[in-house]
Amino acid sequence: MKGSLSKGRLFAWLFVVMALLVGCGPPSAEDMEKQWHSSEENAQKYAAKYPGFKTALDDLLKSTKAEFDEAKKGDEKTRGEKMKVPVDKVSSSIKIFETYEAESDKLSKLLKDKDLNELPASKFNAVADPAKEALKKAEAMLKDSKPANMGEAKAKLEEAIKSLQASSKALEALKPAKPSGGNTSSPAANTSSPGSTSSPATTSSP
Repeated sequence: MKGSLSKGRLFAWLFVVMALLVGCGPPSAEDMEKQWHSSEENAQKYAAKYPGFKTALDDLLKSTKAEFDEAKKGDEKTRGEKMKVPVDKVSSSIKIFETYEAESDKLSKLLKDKDLNELPASKFNAVADPAKEALKKAEAMLKDSKPANMGEAKAKLEEAIKSLQASSKALEALKPAKPSGGNTSSPAANTSSPGSTSSPATTSSP
């Protein structure tokens, strides 16, 4: 009986291991085709949103599309892995736009934060004014810059992101600390119990 149970457990473990190995196998060509179209659409979206970066993004898509199409002709066993290389190039290259927009949104929200705006104006404005300037500068950079390639584009975006993050950090440091939870015990009042009378103080006889 014990032997059959041990064999049953062994087969169960083997089944789990095999399932994991299958799940961790190379990417399929079909999945890579879907991911390519998704990455391509995102790149085109950023090219339309930030026209100055269109040349860099178009060049990225052009070079990786040629690599992707060539990979599709490869051996069936390695086709998915080869297709994944250009897909990853596009997705990793355009991720910096997503990071920039997230940092820009974060800083904009901090500038409108209720607690921060209730601080003394002199204290808040000393940090808020440079933060607003950082936002304007970043927006102007994306509007006016025309990087020739994604290397230049990445460098410009990283500089803007660094400035936005520094401004957000400075504003977060101003936020009032929230009171810690839990009830605080009030100091005990020295009151006499009901019905008790205090004895009069004794005076020494003359």
